[in-house]
Amino acid sequence: MSTKPIPPALEPYLRLPPEASLILLTGTLGCSVNWLTCRFIATALSQPASQDGNENEDDTTRPVVLISWLRDLAWWKGEVKRTTGLDITRPPSHLTFVPLLSPTNTLPTTLPLTLTAPLLILDVPLPPSLPTLLPLRAQAHATILSTAADIPLLSPTTTPLETSAAEFLIVAAHSARVVMGVRELETGAARDVSGALRVTRGGGWEGDGEEVEEREMLYFVGRDGGVRVFGRGEQ
Repeated sequence: MSTKPIPPALEPYLRLPPEASLILLTGTLGCSVNWLTCRFIATALSQPASQDGNENEDDTTRPVVLISWLRDLAWWKGEVKRTTGLDITRPPSHLTFVPLLSPTNTLPTTLPLTLTAPLLILDVPLPPSLPTLLPLRAQAHATILSTAADIPLLSPTTTPLETSAAEFLIVAAHSARVVMGVRELETGAARDVSGALRVTRGGGWEGDGEEVEEREMLYFVGRDGGVRVFGRGEQ
């Protein structure tokens, strides 16, 4: 299946993280991180599990469990296809999707039983759900958590909702091995730049696995979903 190439500058950060680690992806209201979440999904589903360096794994594809509190499967299918070229529902599909849009939907207590531990991806989880996510994380190889990090959530808060959201973000950043955040340019909008991508080590960094270079890059998401990632001053 033809997929869109991974930007070279981004490729090192998309590799499967060490076991039990957490990768935190943050965006803002004006600068979505969904394209990066889609890249993690497509990368995991496009390579054999043995490529993550575990000699005990076979050549089966590592399964992905995507739990979304905000978007349905149709949206994810379209967005992953647009940004990466991968059809996540085409058989044989190794993606398990859990929608939590409706109040009648409940968070599972166990992940699907698979030959290899799945990559768990959490899309905008509700702050009160954090304690209930720990058992699921323990069953996964690693976890990717995507959430908002708008300035109001990081400012002195007054409402219980704002307080809960800010605490959730702080706990996640403290637990994360790596934090990858996108934001608008400080100089304003640009025709050929969508925003800035900053990669930093989180509070959960323990020096395990491959070295992670902390850096800030610029990126551009085209109308066709294609992404360019480059350093400042580069084209």
